[in-house]
Amino acid sequence: MEKFNKTDKQEIILSAAEKLFALHGFDGTTTRMLASEANVNIAMLSYYYGSKEQLFKALLESRAANFYSKLQEAKGSSPILIDKVVALSGVYVDRIFENNLFHRIIQRELSIMKRSDFSDGIAKTLLQNAFLLKETIKMGVETGEFKSDLDIELTIISIVGTISQLTLSPYLCLLLLEGNPESETIFDEKNKKRIKKHLKNFLRTLLLKKD
Repeated sequence: MEKFNKTDKQEIILSAAEKLFALHGFDGTTTRMLASEANVNIAMLSYYYGSKEQLFKALLESRAANFYSKLQEAKGSSPILIDKVVALSGVYVDRIFENNLFHRIIQRELSIMKRSDFSDGIAKTLLQNAFLLKETIKMGVETGEFKSDLDIELTIISIVGTISQLTLSPYLCLLLLEGNPESETIFDEKNKKRIKKHLKNFLRTLLLKKD
């Protein structure tokens, strides 16, 4: 019989929750469904996470912490500010291509906006991540490397919005990219490279002063 330690079991439960919350939403996912998907009993689910609400929060914290560390790494990847911004946007792209299920959960819960504790918690986490991008762009404006009349907040929304649309409307985005929905997925290496190149060109045009 295969044995798992505590950390393994917790990750199995988190992965099951990620899948079910993405497919059915928080309200549409029951503890019985979670236990079945993770192949554990409800008592074990309760032992590790207490409740469905606590499991959701644990999933958010787990995935967000990993994302934040990657953003910090990207921010320190170059002394040139435009390269920092491009690297940060690349982490956002990588994240959604590697784990679009989690991004789908976030977008679904934010769109409902009826559980204030959940919505506030999600928004706080997202703003913490976006702050690294914001302070880098702000530094570029203050040092004169970037345009002085730049709308920093809308720049961030433009970056995140472009990437988020891939999860919200993958079928439509694939059609717009002239892909074949019957044999392709939006989340492949070709499209990831294309989107990264587009964001790099977009950001350089938007942020940098003309010579």
